[in-house]
Amino acid sequence: MAMMFLRNMWPEAEAPIIGEIDQNLHSITHSAKLLYEAVIENS
Repeated sequence: MAMMFLRNMWPEAEAPIIGEIDQNLHSITHSAKLLYEAVIENS
């Protein structure tokens, strides 16, 4: 369910790779540096 939530937040064009590392722990690869910086600033 978390993967679906993350994919709805970031479309594939913005975050092409969303992976599950462990239960409730995910990795997100962003395609744009500005988007990445905005995510880091707002976390």
